Amino acid sequence: MHRFTRHWISKENDRAITLLFQYESAGLDFRQRPDNDKQFVAVIRYKVPDAAAYFSEVKIDCSKAPNNTVERDALKSGARPSP
Repeated sequence: MHRFTRHWISKENDRAITLLFQYESAGLDFRQRPDNDKQFVAVIRYKVPDAAAYFSEVKIDCSKAPNNTVERDALKSGARPSP
């Protein structure tokens, strides 16, 4: 099983997002990469009064991103702004 999870909090601290990617490989051998490209993807959006406190309660540390230009660059590319 290969899993990749990321978490975000909105600037307003009223929404929390969890993104999960999961792949499965056959057998029990260790692999650096999955043996296929079939993936399970889940996006969970929480609307809460205090997203940082919510994540803290479930033991998730959602520190600020070190690159504060991510949002600006995403907007330049035409991507939708983060929630």
